[in-house]
Amino acid sequence: MARRKVIAFALSTSLLLLQNASSSGLVCKTWTGADQEVPPPRVNDGYCDCPHDGSDEVGTGACAGSMDGMWAGLSPRLLPSDADAAVPPAAFACRQQPSLRLPLSRLNDGICDCCDGSDEATDPSLSSVSMRGSCPDICDEVLADERARVAKLRSDFEAGFKVRAEAIEEYDQWRSRSEENLHQLRDVDMEIMKKDKEELDLRLTTAKLTFARDWISSVMDITSLMSTNEHQPSLKGMLIMDEMETVSFILSLCMLSAEISAQNLVNGRCLALDLASLDLGIIWDHSSDPMPTFTLLDSESKDSLSQYADSILSRIEGKEAKKGPQSNSRRGGRHGRNDRPPPPDVSSGDDPYGDDWEDNDHDDDEDIESPHQDGELESSDGDSGVESPKSSIENIVEELMDSLPHDRSLFRKQTSLVLNYSPPLSGKKQTKTEEIDDIVPEDSPEGAAESEEEEQENEHEVDPMALKEVKLALGRLSGSVDRGEISAKSAARYIVAMHASETVLDVELLALMVLYHSKISASDVAELIYMISSEFKVKEDEATCSAPWAAMCPPRTKAGEGGRTYPPTVIVEAAQAVCDQREGAAYVCSSQIEEELNLPTEVSDGYYNYYEPRGRDVDDGLSAYFQDLDGMQMIPADLSDLMKQRDSVEKELKSLSIRISSLERELGDDSDKSKYGADGELYTMRDSCHKVEQGKYEYEVCIFGKATQRDIGQRSGGTNLGQWHSATVDENSGKRLLKWTGGTKCWNGPVRSAEVSITCGAKTKLLSADEPETCRYILEMESPVGCDESFKQSNAL
Repeated sequence: MARRKVIAFALSTSLLLLQNASSSGLVCKTWTGADQEVPPPRVNDGYCDCPHDGSDEVGTGACAGSMDGMWAGLSPRLLPSDADAAVPPAAFACRQQPSLRLPLSRLNDGICDCCDGSDEATDPSLSSVSMRGSCPDICDEVLADERARVAKLRSDFEAGFKVRAEAIEEYDQWRSRSEENLHQLRDVDMEIMKKDKEELDLRLTTAKLTFARDWISSVMDITSLMSTNEHQPSLKGMLIMDEMETVSFILSLCMLSAEISAQNLVNGRCLALDLASLDLGIIWDHSSDPMPTFTLLDSESKDSLSQYADSILSRIEGKEAKKGPQSNSRRGGRHGRNDRPPPPDVSSGDDPYGDDWEDNDHDDDEDIESPHQDGELESSDGDSGVESPKSSIENIVEELMDSLPHDRSLFRKQTSLVLNYSPPLSGKKQTKTEEIDDIVPEDSPEGAAESEEEEQENEHEVDPMALKEVKLALGRLSGSVDRGEISAKSAARYIVAMHASETVLDVELLALMVLYHSKISASDVAELIYMISSEFKVKEDEATCSAPWAAMCPPRTKAGEGGRTYPPTVIVEAAQAVCDQREGAAYVCSSQIEEELNLPTEVSDGYYNYYEPRGRDVDDGLSAYFQDLDGMQMIPADLSDLMKQRDSVEKELKSLSIRISSLERELGDDSDKSKYGADGELYTMRDSCHKVEQGKYEYEVCIFGKATQRDIGQRSGGTNLGQWHSATVDENSGKRLLKWTGGTKCWNGPVRSAEVSITCGAKTKLLSADEPETCRYILEMESPVGCDESFKQSNAL
C-alpha cells in the first residue's frame, strides 16, 4: 500500500507539472539566471532548459546533476512534509530517513538509496517481490546508532528543557520579589529614615549650640571662683606673675607633663596646651606654616559653635586622634645641645633604655623664617627678636626656653658619659713587660704613670648587672627629658603665635587651664611658683652655688586683699614638703662638674639635680580645686540621648544602604540585562563551580567567579584564567558562550582567558578543555541552560 502511494505521488507530480506547462508554458531561470518561459513542446523533451530546478524535465533524467546538486523541485518551500503545498514536492524523501532527500531521477534506478528500499518500489511495472529481494529493509541496522543518539538527545532535551523552565520560573519569582523589596527599601524605608534623621539632626544641632555656649561660660565661671573656701584665694589669683613669668610657667608645665608620660606629647605638641586652648575657644590650625595660626570661637556663628561642640564632645568621648610620642625631627635645647647621649652600642641586641630611648631620638629643629610682625613677643632683654640668619621666631623660642627654671644640662652631660661607657675587656692589663727582664721601678716616672692608670681603671670597675640597670634607668629618664624639651619648645611656638596676633588673650587663664590638663602634682607646681614668680624668687648670687629650690625653703607667703594669703595653703604645704624631702640633698653646680665619668651603682631621685616630676592624683591638694572642671568632663544626659539616637539612625541608614546596594548589584542595572543569561537561565547556577580533567591539568570554572587551571591533584592555587566577564548567545549556532577574562599574563604572550560553549544536557558538567591558541582556553559544557526551542528546531526533535 505504501509503495502505491509513492508511485501515485510521483505520477501526480509529473502530470501536474505537464498540465501547468501545457496551459501557459513553464517559467524558470536560464543558466545565467535570467527568467524564461519554456513552451509545452519543450517540457520533458530530454533537454534541460531549467538547470536551477529541473522543472521542465521532471519525467526524464535530463536535468540530473543540475546546479543545486539535484533536480526537479528542491525548493525549500516544497518539502515532502508540506501537505498544504500548492505544488507537490519534486524530491523524494525516504520514509524512515526524512532528512535524506533524493532527486526523482534516482527513483527506480536499481540502486537502493533508502535503507528500507522505498526509492526502488515506485514503478508499478516492477514486481514488488523482486524489489524486496534487491532492496532489503536494513533500517534497524543502519539507523541503530542514530536512533540511539536521537533518543538520548530527545530524552536529555526533555529533561533539560524542564529544568531550564523551572530555573527561569525561579529567577522570575526571585526578580519580582527582589524588585518589590528594592522599591520598598529605596523608595519608602530610606525616605522615611532620611526624614527622621533630618529632624534628629536639627534637634541635635540645637542641643550642641547650647552645649558649646554653656561650656565656655562654665569654664570662665569655674576658673574665676576656683577656691576651696572663702578664706583661700582663687586658684587664678594664685599666679602672682607678670606676663613673661606666666609664659614660663606654661612652658614648664608642658615640659613636666611630657616628662611624666609620653601620652602627654601628641604629634610633637603639648597635649595640655591643646586641651586648654580648646576649652577657651582657641582653635588652632596645626598645619599652618611657618607659624601656627588660630581662630577664636565665634559665639554668634552657628557653624563655629557646632564645630566647637563636636571638638569638645570628641575629646570627652576619647575619639581625638592621639598618636602618642612622636619621633619628631627636634633635638636639643638650651642646655647641652651637642651633649645628647647617642644610642649605645649593645652587642646583645637588647634595648637597654626601653622604648622611650628610640622613640625620642630627635633631630635639631629646622629654622623657621618669618617676617617681623607687630605685637611679636619680645625677648627678655627687650630686643625685637629680629635677627639673621636665625628667624625671629626661632630666636624668641630659644630665649623662652632659656628662661625656664629647670636646668637639665648637668644631667644630660653625665648621662651621656654613662650611656656611652663600655667596660674594659678582661686581660687588657697584660703587657710585654712580663716577657722582659728589666722591671720598671714604681718610683720611676713610667711606673708612677702606669700605677695611676691602673687606679683609674679600678675606679670604673662595676658589677655588669648593676651597670645594665643604671643604663636602663638613665635611658628611661633621658627619654623623658627629651620629651619634655620637645613639648616645651612646641608650646613656645604656639605662645609666640598668640602674641604675634592682634587678639587679646587672657594668658593667666590659659596658664590655669594648662595647669588643670597637665595633671602636675602640687609639689611640682609649688616649686615652679617659687622659682618663677618675682614675688617669691630670691635674687641669686652668681658667686655662690645654691639649689634653685633653696629659695622657697622655708616657704614664704604674701598678704592679699581681704586678709587672704598667697599662695594658697595647698601650695605652701606642698612647698614645705619639698623642702623637707630635699633637706641636705646634694646639689651639683655647673662650676663643680668635670668632664669625667662618674659611674653610679644606682640612679636615685635628684641624680645631677634631676628630680622626676610627679602626676596629680585624687589625694593631691590641688585636685579639690579642679572638682568642678572634672565634673564638666561628662556629656549632658539630654545631649547624650540625642547622640545615641543619631548613632542608631546612622547605623540603620548604613545597614539599609548596604542592603540596597547589594540588591542593586544582584539585580544588575539597565545596561546589564544579560547578567543572568537569557531569560535569567543562569540564576540557579550562580556561584557554582565545575571541573574537568584534561591531560595533566584540571580545569575549574565558577559561574560569576573565577576560572582556574591547576595540576591534577593540586587542591588549591593554580593559574588564574580570568574573572567572570559575560554570558552571550552565538547568533549562528544558538549556543551559550560564557567568558572569563583578565587572567594571569602568559610569559611573552597575551593575558589568559577562557570560554565555555554550552550544549543541551540533562545535567550541568564540563566535557572537555582545549587550548587552541596560546593562553586562550576553550571548554565544552552540557547543561539544561542550552535546552531551548532553538536547540529543538536545529536538531529536529
